[in-house]
Amino acid sequence: MTKPKENPAKISKEGPVKKSKLERYVVRKPMIVFNDGTGFKEAIPQIKPPTWSAVNTGPLVPMSPSLVPECTEITEYGFITGDMEQGTITDSIRPHKHDNHDEVFFFIGTDHRNLTDLGGEIEFWLGEGEDLDKVILDTSSAVWVPRGVAHFPQFFRNVKRAIITICVHINTDKRYVERVDPKGRPTFESAGKVKGGDGKHSKWEKYVVRKPMIMFNDGTGVKEAIPQVTPIPVWSPVDTGPLVMMNPTFVPGSPVMIEYGYLSGDLQHGTSTDRIKPHKHDDYDETFFFLGTDPRDVSDLGGEVEFWLGEGEDLTKIVLDSSGAVFMPKGVAHFPLYVRNVKRPIFHMVIMSNIVERKIHRIDPKGRPTYD
Repeated sequence: MTKPKENPAKISKEGPVKKSKLERYVVRKPMIVFNDGTGFKEAIPQIKPPTWSAVNTGPLVPMSPSLVPECTEITEYGFITGDMEQGTITDSIRPHKHDNHDEVFFFIGTDHRNLTDLGGEIEFWLGEGEDLDKVILDTSSAVWVPRGVAHFPQFFRNVKRAIITICVHINTDKRYVERVDPKGRPTFESAGKVKGGDGKHSKWEKYVVRKPMIMFNDGTGVKEAIPQVTPIPVWSPVDTGPLVMMNPTFVPGSPVMIEYGYLSGDLQHGTSTDRIKPHKHDDYDETFFFLGTDPRDVSDLGGEVEFWLGEGEDLTKIVLDSSGAVFMPKGVAHFPLYVRNVKRPIFHMVIMSNIVERKIHRIDPKGRPTYD
């Protein structure tokens, strides 16, 4: 991964980027989630996205089947910037479960220089009756919630830096919510008095990922492994590289692989000379997310991204200057990626859908741009 000597992604002198048939896979403005009294709904806001509270942006939806019909996940993200509770009996989101789909929750710290630092502590309650127990998170982590498992409340404490929260509803186009009896579930004040262990040895611990895998190439292909060193190795001073936080190794049977990282300066990624070269996947779809990290303005990307998609006559670039996402159908070639004018770290996440094994089909780089 090399940092270009000069701006690697210059807008064409001919004017605006022409609209391609791949534009329909691009989401440039996330939806907001709201409750109209009959249930939770989504809509693209016509104003600056409103926040749920002074310390909670509320969930925004940068990708879902409502936005791109071929997509098979509903993905929500937001920021928590202070101590709070969520999912108690008095909240708009109450303890519930989903009988038609699995979910995975991510809680990611925003310090790109210290990838394990969550920036606070989270207490997340799962299960019902005798199975009711808490999970305590104090590092950037993921929690898999199988269909039918009740979840919430969540308590955020000792928050010293914004925490990114992400929820991915897997293989569904609807949030079917079944509320559960709140009996025995704690409130913010009673949480320490309610049954529960230390939060790191419950029956739900097998669904918790507390340290990501890193990607490396051993000469035979791309591999993943949990690093045995601290701090977590990064690809370059301006690119953490992808960290794998969910895959079938972490949770057997998981149909998704999810990786994330931070882009904190101008860079190029995926040219014919980089460690990841232009390619496509014949067996699974992907979704690429480029999200700003300013909780005061979630639409502000903090830079610009130029992403090249397609091949031959369909080769085109997508330019993003606000938080957004790009759905990549199986068989569609992608890369290179150029990031420029970065004034704040950009959170970058990729979801690989219904994947069994990571398979990369390299393509002819002819006609694809370089920063030269």
